[in-house]
Amino acid sequence: MALAALVSSLCACAPPANVAGETLKAPTTGEAFAGTPCNAVRPQTEPDLMAWDPGSRANLNRLRVAGVVAVRYEAVGCNVQLELLSHCIGPTSKYQFSPYSANQRKVAHNASELFAQLPVGAASLGADMKGGRALRTDYILAGQYALPPDATFSKSDLKGVDCARATHVVSAIYVGAFILGAGESRQMDAKSTLFGVGAGVATSADVDVLSTEGDAEACAVAQREGTENYRCAVPLRIGLEALDAPAKATASCPEGSTLQGDKCLMIATEAPAASSPPAPSAAPAAVPPPAAVPPPAVVPPPAPPPAAAAPAAPRPTAPAPKPTPWYIQALLPALDRDGDGVVDSQDKCPTEMETKNGFQDADGCPDQLPPEVAKFVGVISTIDFEPGRSSVRPESMPTLDAAAKLFAQYPELRLRISVHTDNQGQAADNRALSGRRANALRDYLIDRGIGAGRVEARGAGQDEPIASNANEAGRAANRRVEFSLIQ
Repeated sequence: MALAALVSSLCACAPPANVAGETLKAPTTGEAFAGTPCNAVRPQTEPDLMAWDPGSRANLNRLRVAGVVAVRYEAVGCNVQLELLSHCIGPTSKYQFSPYSANQRKVAHNASELFAQLPVGAASLGADMKGGRALRTDYILAGQYALPPDATFSKSDLKGVDCARATHVVSAIYVGAFILGAGESRQMDAKSTLFGVGAGVATSADVDVLSTEGDAEACAVAQREGTENYRCAVPLRIGLEALDAPAKATASCPEGSTLQGDKCLMIATEAPAASSPPAPSAAPAAVPPPAAVPPPAVVPPPAPPPAAAAPAAPRPTAPAPKPTPWYIQALLPALDRDGDGVVDSQDKCPTEMETKNGFQDADGCPDQLPPEVAKFVGVISTIDFEPGRSSVRPESMPTLDAAAKLFAQYPELRLRISVHTDNQGQAADNRALSGRRANALRDYLIDRGIGAGRVEARGAGQDEPIASNANEAGRAANRRVEFSLIQ
């Protein structure tokens, strides 16, 4: 009895139980940012993941080892959702690691800035910005796992029960380490770095550490050496490639017919001819008369059928172009007479080879780069950096602005930026520096409206000289920026 009273008193003080059928869940981005002018913010083409839930980040790392990762990504107004589809994998390709070097930070002082900086998962952080507080994340990127540049995917390439819901595949995964904190706005702006804040505890005098993953020191080593490091492998940003509409299934025709274009046509044989009403009157004229008409007097009647057959003559004209045999039809989708890799069904010049130069390579026709495009292919001598740094010199800006304008005019072009150094210093340091410089140029173009998925940055370091490093003239030639079109 006393126990029952105790239980009753405890229940009376507890919060009301959740009503059956109602689930308690965090607000969506759309709900959390209601009233924020989200439409004025351009959706991220390469979403940052620092505000994403840790479980999804860990799962992304696991899935990338199995094959191509599929997601459902929607960005409409304030509603931004990124869902990892664990049961949908593309087994036909693998991610390849390459060094990538960038040290960056993002600071948000209000809801609009938070949505612009970290829309994926931002709804869970809104409460940390109350009372004049700001959010800040510092992060180090030290590598990327990317699909081959020529890889293309459709839903038919993916396997798993979740694939019907997939909208994108992950084309690149940028890895590193990060720290996310909240604090008074002026303090957050003034700090040189958040790494090391709190010394392993969840807060310091002026910063609340909300989340931290990865080892910043290990990332510094990975940047310097250009190598993979499992302690610096937290997914912090992804590149996305939209899935095309599912490939049209190859039409299958019933027995006795064959595929002609997108239609099934009956194969003309002697047996089905009896199914058409006018045919019987013409057919008996050829064979049955001797057996079916004993008296000689009946022989004349067959003469009129030829006259009657005249109107029927147009009927056979429908199958006149004989259906292509099925075994030829089976080969047509893959037929490529000029051997340029563009099948004849999609080749505008089926007997002339495509010029593989990154410009209109899908039409199957020979071509030359337009002069204004050719000017931005090869060594771009008018782009230069501050010595030993990734800062672009001011005199290089007009060239970059012209490049951004050009690639906006040719939205089908994809650009690879390669930055090279001479052999002065350590090879690992040169590789890291060239990577930072290439990323700086890429970021410049992206900030001016070129889609992130269209620009690839590559730090070549000192490994690809075009002149001797034995003299200053040769070293100057080796310190260069090259633009090339991705085929």
